[in-house]
Amino acid sequence: MAQPLSGLSAGNEDLSDQHSTDRSARRGKSRDRQFDADNLAWGELRDWLQLVRLPNVFTLLSDCVAAAVVAVGLAWLQFAFIPVLFASLLAYWAGMILNDVVDLEEDREHRPDRPLASGRISPVIAGHIATGMLLIGPVVILAVLTFQYSQPLWMGIAFLASVLLSLAVRAYDSPLKRTPLGPPLMGVCRGLNILMVGFAMLAITHVPAVEGDGEVAARSAQVVEKLVDPLLPVEGRVSEIVAQLPDVIFPRPLMALAAGIALYIFGVTVYARREERDSTAGVLLFGIALEIAGLVIIGCLPLWADAGQTWTLDPYQGYPLLIGLIGLTVANRGIAGVWHPVPRKVQLAVKHAILTLILIDAAVVLMWAGPWYGSAVAALLLPALSSAIRYRST
Repeated sequence: MAQPLSGLSAGNEDLSDQHSTDRSARRGKSRDRQFDADNLAWGELRDWLQLVRLPNVFTLLSDCVAAAVVAVGLAWLQFAFIPVLFASLLAYWAGMILNDVVDLEEDREHRPDRPLASGRISPVIAGHIATGMLLIGPVVILAVLTFQYSQPLWMGIAFLASVLLSLAVRAYDSPLKRTPLGPPLMGVCRGLNILMVGFAMLAITHVPAVEGDGEVAARSAQVVEKLVDPLLPVEGRVSEIVAQLPDVIFPRPLMALAAGIALYIFGVTVYARREERDSTAGVLLFGIALEIAGLVIIGCLPLWADAGQTWTLDPYQGYPLLIGLIGLTVANRGIAGVWHPVPRKVQLAVKHAILTLILIDAAVVLMWAGPWYGSAVAALLLPALSSAIRYRST
């Protein structure tokens, strides 16, 4: 019996050793997985500033100020503007981050110094953070318009614009980017941002007028009533519905500003389509034409303003001339790229067109709010240009 017992004991020891080996292997795999997770690169602050293209952030700030000023004049100077601006920044940062996630393979070939392409920031981390930003932005707008007493109609429009902005950003930073829908989607993103900020400030600042005489609320109720009425074959019903959409609810200057900025950015994106390679002169000329068309709309903003609006410059001569002079600098840089469609020339033209947004917004603010506010917006060029020395804007 000694030998069988000895064999059984040896077998138990072998089985115990095997279980011990399996446990060690599982612990090793767990440590490997933990080690891989720990190896995800979070990057440093300067890497994230490069990822979100810090110089371009100041163009977004100027856009937001211009949208608020055109919507409500100087009434935008209140604390509620800060969280609205924060929601706008979240959408913009998310777009810049996801842009590099989508272009990762291309950046590894043409721009290996970018934070994701160089491995300083893990694409997985960047993608999750950007997605979170897109989700938080509409929540911030909803929170502002919920906790800040606001006009319901404009509140709904602002929240809808914020949701559409997040969807447009996600749509652009997808396979759609490489299709003909890519450039117009980028323009739509900028236009929706203008509408989100403008209608949010309208919702917040015009509550006293709505509650005081009820004029806007009455008109809004009439619009809703006609839209939900059964569609009966009554002649002229469509024209009646349209007639119930007054400028005070859908401000034409704000809508025109959004359209002008969207068209301008559409053109810039078309122009920058092949900035890392030799571009086609025809495509570059098309981009310049779109930029000029957007500037023409912006130059005509006073034509859609209320009759009692006071202006700093002559709305029919001084202001269009100022916008025209700014546009000439954009066209000049763009034509230089057309003559020599090499990456360096095209990239300089794109950078100039993007940063010129600050001057365009400054001209708009100058007209609506006066020279001091216009100068303050134009001063955003200083941090934009200084940061452009260290961080790329394209």
